[in-house]
Amino acid sequence: MKLISEGRCGRGVVRQSNQDNLFVNGKYREALSDREMMSCSDVAEAGIYAVCDGMGGEQYGEEASLLAVEALRCLPVKDFFDHGPAYLREMNRSLCTLMRQCGARIGTTFVGLSAVGDMGRILNIGDSRAYLLRAGRLTKLSRDHTQAQQMLDLKLITPEQAASHPDRHKLTQHLGIFPEEMIIEPYESDGFPLYRGDLFLLCSDGLTDMLTEVELAQILHGPLRVSEKADCLYKAAVQHGGKDNITVVLVQAV
Repeated sequence: MKLISEGRCGRGVVRQSNQDNLFVNGKYREALSDREMMSCSDVAEAGIYAVCDGMGGEQYGEEASLLAVEALRCLPVKDFFDHGPAYLREMNRSLCTLMRQCGARIGTTFVGLSAVGDMGRILNIGDSRAYLLRAGRLTKLSRDHTQAQQMLDLKLITPEQAASHPDRHKLTQHLGIFPEEMIIEPYESDGFPLYRGDLFLLCSDGLTDMLTEVELAQILHGPLRVSEKADCLYKAAVQHGGKDNITVVLVQAV
């Protein structure tokens, strides 16, 4: 089975800088001064794919998300598939070292897909998301680490209220937390089989804040090629306001 992947990462309309980054099986946004949208693609039989949304101001947010994706460069796919949470904890330690050096609070979300053979696994911390479109049905695979999600888990609010709740962006976990403050607990899915036609979407909240899941499903389920769907998602988020940085990674099993 082969994996066709496409990545798009840009500022959106409102923000002057781009604190997002992406990883498409070895490709990521290295030139942080570049304000143009980054576009990349890949075809492989196995891979690591990720989206990171940096926090901490223009410079430090960009550095945080870059540090996270750079850590994936020389990592064997099988290692990340088997031991992903351990690598995220190592990324967190690196960010803590950087914070001590620069004297500023910085951090980043992380959502990743690792695929080996006919198996996949999702790993995330923060509120960047992973979805799977299979047989026409869109399913959220990641778990939001937000105050709104905590209230939803306690049945204090409904899913509809959570989608527009003022605390939906207040993170309860992310990379960039000192161990004396909290031991981070990334979410990791069980391994799941990959089927021909599966289409995965990894994205920052710059996409999911602008488009509903119904709108995402409509674009993903359309007849376009993977590259065209990635372009369409980015452009739709811009057309809906583009209020934040927008990052999209699509991975299709063929």
